[in-house]
Amino acid sequence: MAHAGVALDYLQRIRVSWGDNEFGQGPIGRAIRSGSPFAVNDTLTDPAFSPWREAAEKNGYRSVIALPLRVDGKALGVLAIYAREPDVFGAQQLELLSETAADLAYGIATIRLRADHEKAQASLVKLAFHDTLTDLPNRAALNQRLSELLARSRDRNLPFALLELDVNRLRDFNEAFGYGEGDLLLHKLAQRLRSAVADGDMVARIGEDEFGILLPGCDASRAQEVENRILQYLEEPFEINNLVIDVRTTTGIALFPEHGDSVDLLFRRANKAMYEAKQKGADYLLFDGGEDQDCARRLMLVGELRRAVESPPQLLLYGQPKIDLRTGKASSAELLMRWQHPVRGMIAPGEFIPLAERTGLIKPLTYWALEAGMSHAHALLQKGLDVRSRSIFPSATCTIPSCWNGSTSSAKPGAWPPKKSSWN
Repeated sequence: MAHAGVALDYLQRIRVSWGDNEFGQGPIGRAIRSGSPFAVNDTLTDPAFSPWREAAEKNGYRSVIALPLRVDGKALGVLAIYAREPDVFGAQQLELLSETAADLAYGIATIRLRADHEKAQASLVKLAFHDTLTDLPNRAALNQRLSELLARSRDRNLPFALLELDVNRLRDFNEAFGYGEGDLLLHKLAQRLRSAVADGDMVARIGEDEFGILLPGCDASRAQEVENRILQYLEEPFEINNLVIDVRTTTGIALFPEHGDSVDLLFRRANKAMYEAKQKGADYLLFDGGEDQDCARRLMLVGELRRAVESPPQLLLYGQPKIDLRTGKASSAELLMRWQHPVRGMIAPGEFIPLAERTGLIKPLTYWALEAGMSHAHALLQKGLDVRSRSIFPSATCTIPSCWNGSTSSAKPGAWPPKKSSWN
């Protein structure tokens, strides 16, 4: 590994072995096998040195010592020192050189350990930020790059685009042909995506069948140009083990700063645009903020509706009279639900009933309406008004009349029929 003070030609020509054979009986072979220093005080007379005597005599070497470099009880190498005079390596020299060999072994072991540690660290970093299947960066790497790009772009107001690309029907392909073929398809698809973008752009695999594409310095127009180029690269079918596969993708595009100024927000909005594109059957769509705001409003209403069901004074039942055409008098009433929101004002059933049906709140809402309606009907009957339950509930829709105070346990209905101004 290293040498000094000797002719390199000598070291290259001599045959040395640490096996128990003819070329392993010299000081080097014995030192490695035994783990202890071994010296030859006269290369011209020592029979163990006969294989190398001629070369040593030619180069003027008369004595040699070999000191094993030991780490954790094992020899990882040997330090060999040649001298021009015989009988150079006595007890004093042996003690000093043994300490030197120990220090050298420790240094070599430390360097090896550091190199192994650096190699392990590099492997961990690669595993943490690399997708082994496609040989692309993974989501963590894209998040890191996106965070760095956000920090630079905020100060300089530089635009960029984030694309989320979904491979359509990959699960069906895997189930039909196997995951091995699906992996090959993803690998080839990743190569085409990488070829379709510029060197400064980043393509990463962020999910089982999803890819993220980061386009620095890119506005809406260029983002769509890149997406159209990607679609062109994917037009040619893929050949996988004699299978010809036509791949279709759907992409959502989010822009900085128009659509968000954080990693999470840009990902969510690119994902939103991608799913909207799927619903519309489009190849790609740019994020539309209007629908995102509507979605946020609906989510807020769901939580507020849950609290409204648990605190019924916000819910109202309005009475809608049913007139007997023969007498011109109100013979019954239909109760219609309304939500008197403390901040948003009156919310019609057409907005909150579908939310209740989708979120499971329709059941407690129905129970509340039935209990409130029955309680009011009972109170009317006690006052002598012959309004039968079958007339009170001629349809599936129930709400509190305007004279109802919203409480089912301590309801105090007003006079029947209420004043004309109180009907809705």
